[in-house]
Amino acid sequence: TGRLYYWPDGDILTQDLQVSMMETTLLTSTGSNIHFDGIGFGMTRWQGVHQTSGDGFTFENCEVFCPNSYAMLFFGTNSGISNSVVRDLGYGGVRLAGGNRATLTSANNYAENCEMSNGGRWNMTYAPFLYIEGCGNRALHNELHGNPHECIDYRGNNHTIHYNDIYDTLN
Repeated sequence: TGRLYYWPDGDILTQDLQVSMMETTLLTSTGSNIHFDGIGFGMTRWQGVHQTSGDGFTFENCEVFCPNSYAMLFFGTNSGISNSVVRDLGYGGVRLAGGNRATLTSANNYAENCEMSNGGRWNMTYAPFLYIEGCGNRALHNELHGNPHECIDYRGNNHTIHYNDIYDTLN
């Protein structure tokens, strides 16, 4: 019927209510050498950011919040997110893919120095904060907490996964 009923926890004048009707990805790119710094991406009923190809698609000091699916997907090279916050996820956090396993060519996609929290709101299993696949991607110095299932899932080879602080999760 198009009606939304909201019963706030406390005074309604002090509550922050956000509703998204957007059913598409917030940002899709095939470009190269694109850098975002200090920008928020949030409130979609699909994916936050999706790089389908390209080189040097980077995010720094950003916040990605409330996607219904993955927050970010990187399928290019030399691309990723650093010093950022990824939170309130319907499904997974950051997917790092790419590279060539047969030739051992690294994609060099990354997630570094990020905080990722409150995952798996819609899909509570196999929805990791970091899903790493392909060849030569890295996850370093991230703080991962508040996920009902796994925090890091990886497949492929030559990945670097070091110094991630994981707590308040299944594994």
